[in-house]
Amino acid sequence: MTTSLEEKISNEERKDIWVELHSFRQDTLALRTEAYHLRTAGRLDAKANERLRTQQKDLERRGETIIKRYVNFLLLC
Repeated sequence: MTTSLEEKISNEERKDIWVELHSFRQDTLALRTEAYHLRTAGRLDAKANERLRTQQKDLERRGETIIKRYVNFLLLC
């Protein structure tokens, strides 16, 4: 009998995954909202643009880390 993915992941691990992904989503939405407001207000200068790019790269790295962490976790199950 095979074990389903849900059975392999404990409730605590599911909660951790949800919290991490929810936090990542909120931070991504905040970045997009800030970029939108800067663009529509005409205040997206070189300095603001560079800061947004840095934040976006940080979010990309964070997303990759989340993916790698849970792919490795699933491979170990």
